[in-house]
Amino acid sequence: MIGRTFTHVDRDMFRILYSTHIRPNLESVVPVWNPNLKVDQKILEYVKKRATQLIPEMKNRPYEERLKHLNLTDLFTRRIRGDLIAYFKIKRGLDIVKWTVHVGLAPATKLDGQSEDKTKD
Repeated sequence: MIGRTFTHVDRDMFRILYSTHIRPNLESVVPVWNPNLKVDQKILEYVKKRATQLIPEMKNRPYEERLKHLNLTDLFTRRIRGDLIAYFKIKRGLDIVKWTVHVGLAPATKLDGQSEDKTKD
């Protein structure tokens, strides 16, 4: 969308567009906060790679160099940073976490959607 809307994107404009349009969309999905599968991580990182290629003078540079030039971090580093901030808040008592809340597991289901009765053996 950004590539179709803007004819020329420089470094400063990209940082504004990225922080207002791209990053919020990436962070709004739950798998971004803690993607379990490497495939999910690769897909999300691919979106960021494509976005950094919008700047014409940086298009042929390696991805890591583009991130460094734009003062951005990869998604893995950003997630680690978020985990450390959450740990700091919990440790200092700035964020209250109820550790006694237990979440029940859903009953096991077969691939066809039928519940599996574990009492029949």
